Amino acid sequence: MRWGFLAGALLAGILFTAQSAPHVRADIGPTAPVTGAQNFSSVTTAFVDAGVVWLGDGTESVPAMSFSSDPDTGLYWLSANSVCATTGANVRGCYDSAGLTLYNSGIFKGTAVSNGAGTAASPSYTFTTDTNTGLYSVDADQLGVSTAGVRSFKFSQTAGKLEGVSAAPVLDLNTSAGACLSYGSTSSICAATNIVSISATTYNFVSANAIIQMGTVPVLANTTPTVASGFGTSPSVTAGKAYAFRVNVGTGGTASTGVITVGAAATTGWNCSCTDITTHVGTCQQTASTTTTASFGQFVSAGTAQAWAASDVLAVTCVGF
Repeated sequence: MRWGFLAGALLAGILFTAQSAPHVRADIGPTAPVTGAQNFSSVTTAFVDAGVVWLGDGTESVPAMSFSSDPDTGLYWLSANSVCATTGANVRGCYDSAGLTLYNSGIFKGTAVSNGAGTAASPSYTFTTDTNTGLYSVDADQLGVSTAGVRSFKFSQTAGKLEGVSAAPVLDLNTSAGACLSYGSTSSICAATNIVSISATTYNFVSANAIIQMGTVPVLANTTPTVASGFGTSPSVTAGKAYAFRVNVGTGGTASTGVITVGAAATTGWNCSCTDITTHVGTCQQTASTTTTASFGQFVSAGTAQAWAASDVLAVTCVGF
């Protein structure tokens, strides 16, 4: 009877201790959670409170949960609400309340990272501080780049082709003509070795002082010429640019020469043609040139200087050389 009483009392004490100390192994009594390496292969008593296991924090090189044959690979606690995976004593990724952070370039082996197609306004791959900027799938085999919720560029299935906010313009870097910038199907500018070709129905060079060169020689200029000297009283350039313009010789009717400042610098000078389109009294001809000016005179058929009539209008075209 005495031995039976003692055995019953001891069993009751163990059960009371296990029930009043959650998160503690029942087979070692009401002490703090076990620290240090433990071999659980011989444990036969279940953990108290739904089997919660307490581990040490661990480190990147010595994880709290690892393997007997690979002790520097496993899981460890980094900070509050953050757990990390380590392999070979190097952290590879951490989960926390913000999601998954990958380290060492975030390499994935044997699989792919995939996401939904997304839209320009809500791209699939984006940034926490800028959610309407990133990458998305425009269509099958087409990658879109979105900024501020609007498509900026699209890469198509054609190698080397980059489209803008719509189907045009298109930058094609993989064509027989070299690199081409095209707009629709009618206009394009292509650059190959030492060659630039333009295909369009109209050509517009819009700039306040645009100069078109052949090699290093300026040949056409979008500058406004001015009268430097000569012609009549109060002469003026009435219309046009340096490559084609009109001159009103002014009043007076006695001047037979005049100088125009072209407004751009040619390499050597300017070759100009001049026609009196008003009275046709004589022939307007170029007489001299500098890199920035062109001189003209009015002559009769025998080569004698002839004064322009008052308010004669001269049509002039110039090309640099």
